[in-house]
Amino acid sequence: MNRLTTRPLLPIALSILMISGCNRPDVLVGIDEPTKGSAAPATPAQPSFLLTDATMKIDGVVKGGPINLIDETFTYLFVYLAEDGLFMISAEPFGPAQEAGLFVGPRLAVDHAGVEIEFESKSDILDEPLAKSAWVEFTPDFPMFAPGTRPADIVIGLADSRNQIPGFDRPR
Repeated sequence: MNRLTTRPLLPIALSILMISGCNRPDVLVGIDEPTKGSAAPATPAQPSFLLTDATMKIDGVVKGGPINLIDETFTYLFVYLAEDGLFMISAEPFGPAQEAGLFVGPRLAVDHAGVEIEFESKSDILDEPLAKSAWVEFTPDFPMFAPGTRPADIVIGLADSRNQIPGFDRPR
C-alpha cells in the first residue's frame, strides 16, 4: 500500500513531489519552498497551472496520485524518471523543445523519446479554454541526485527556470 504525503495548495515558487522506492512507488513526499522576501500573491479564480487530486501514468501504468500542484506563473513542469531522464514540459515553445503533447482541460498527455506521460486532474490544468500544445525538452541520464544519494524513481515539480530544477548545477 502506498504511503502518501502532500502539502496544501499554496502559491509557491517551486514544488517537488518525489516517488521513491525499489522499482515501485512507495512514498510520495511534497516539498514546498515559498518565495523568500515576498508576500504570497492573491489567488486568482483559476491559476495558470493547476493539478488537483491528479493521477500520473507512465506508459499507461498509474505511478502516482493524488498529486496537487499549483503555479500562478507556469513556466515548466518537470518529470524526472530514473530509468529515462528529465522531461521539461511547457505550454509555450522554448529552447530545443519539441511539440510532443497536448493540454486539454483536465488532461495533459505527452509522448516523447519513447515514453508516454499522462496527468489526469480533477480540475482544468491550464486556465486556457482551448487545447494547447505541450512542448517538451528531454535530457537522458540527467543528474537529478548527487553522487552517493539514493535516487527516487520519479520526481515531478514546477519551476520558473532551469536553475530551480535539482541537478541543473551538476556536471553532465
